[in-house]
Amino acid sequence: MHRRADGEMIPVDVTMQLIRRPGDPGTFISVARDATERKKVEQLKNEFVSTVSHELRTPVTSIRGSLGLLAGGVAGALPEQALQLVNIAHSNSERLIRLINDILDILDIDKIESGKMRFAMRAVALRTLLETPMTENRGYAEQFGVQFMLRGENPDISVRVDPDRIVQVMSNLLSNAAKFSPRGESVDVTATVASGSVRICVADHGGGIPAEFQNRIFGKFSQADASDSRKLGGTGLGLSIAKAIVEKHSGTIGFATSSSGTTFYFDLPLAFSELAPGSDVTGNISDPVVH
Repeated sequence: MHRRADGEMIPVDVTMQLIRRPGDPGTFISVARDATERKKVEQLKNEFVSTVSHELRTPVTSIRGSLGLLAGGVAGALPEQALQLVNIAHSNSERLIRLINDILDILDIDKIESGKMRFAMRAVALRTLLETPMTENRGYAEQFGVQFMLRGENPDISVRVDPDRIVQVMSNLLSNAAKFSPRGESVDVTATVASGSVRICVADHGGGIPAEFQNRIFGKFSQADASDSRKLGGTGLGLSIAKAIVEKHSGTIGFATSSSGTTFYFDLPLAFSELAPGSDVTGNISDPVVH
């Protein structure tokens, strides 16, 4: 902050430069620029992100899910004309969700690169972090004829994380797995605690990741096929953002792939976790088994 001549305190951006001449130890020149307008723009941007993320995406996701259920006949058979209208509304809600997610991905990358991504850490039940994104993305998976399945005996623990960000990681992994899974298959979610870490795995039964793409899969704007962004949607930013989020939790992320499936996994250290009272957690974390 800087006090102007009229006494008002204003935010400033300060830059310093060393000016040195032969035989002179040097002189620093400091320049302070009024950052009031920049701060206002940042505040408007943050408010926009909050509105898009919570006030827009959440209700649109709910609308998409409800329309999907209606189209699927949960309320009984619809007249042909009504079903056509519901299908049109459902299709357009899917397009709107993809657009919202693309906008948020681009804004998240900007936050990551500027070091301004914030994390609200708190204790959350691990099962909630697994089940919430599975429920929220179930309608999306159903359009590909895919089901999400929670496998194994998941440990009864509370994990100290930013739940919105970890759900974001899970949503990205789940939606990718659904897109690249054969119709009629499942996407399997498991969690294991051992060796000081919690490992969460999302496994599909697709055709695997091409070898030439594997070393850049976590890069920005990466698509395994240049046509993916047109055919399946997405900016190619999701895995890059997921990697940054997991690493901010002092975790690691990786994958194992073969011609019969891919497993993405991420580990969170138990330093961020606490066992629930009375739980007895055992197990071994090894390399993911690829189908």
